[in-house]
Amino acid sequence: MVVVKMPDIIFLDVEMPGLSGLDLLKAMPLPRPHIILVTAFREYALEAFEYEVAGFLLKPVSRERFLKTVLKITIRYPQDFLALEAPNMESGQHATTGSRSGAYNDNLQSQGFIWVRSNGKFHRIPHWKILAVEALKDYIKIYMTQASGMLLVRENIGRMEQRLPGSDFIRIHRSFIINRHQVKTIEGNMVTMEGGEKYQISDSQRRDIIVKLLTRE
Repeated sequence: MVVVKMPDIIFLDVEMPGLSGLDLLKAMPLPRPHIILVTAFREYALEAFEYEVAGFLLKPVSRERFLKTVLKITIRYPQDFLALEAPNMESGQHATTGSRSGAYNDNLQSQGFIWVRSNGKFHRIPHWKILAVEALKDYIKIYMTQASGMLLVRENIGRMEQRLPGSDFIRIHRSFIINRHQVKTIEGNMVTMEGGEKYQISDSQRRDIIVKLLTRE
């Protein structure tokens, strides 16, 4: 008997003869594989978001962007790509999915950091740990993930925006910068983060900001 395995990732072009990629996406039963939508048109980003695609690639697609998109999916959903048990080539023992996924997360979390001064101390904050930044007159509040609390820093939000990598952070309002990797849902003008925190999107830039959240790599 031949066993056909469901693909882990499907690259789906929007513009196809006969049946569009979005029509095919609508017809797919749940649960779906991880879908990466490929198109030359940015306007499909909003519709793609409604179907919870895992990635969005704009043509022409560079090799670097292709690899980054796939890597982000494997890091975020390691349980979907790692075997339950894998042999350890050096010791002959088995490595569990949890240990392998931990290695992935360690690699992701080690990428970049900033130093800030708060309450007379200098704090080293990895980029991955920053959930959001809020402007407060001459100060900013830096909210952090994993119950790490908040730091009050004498800094201008515009300056902080320049210090944070644009590939990971986006300013959604004159008073808020958020970590785009921590976004869970977008509904109307409200962004909900993985931990349940909510931040408002600027009315005047709503569409552009949502497109950036969905497509920026």
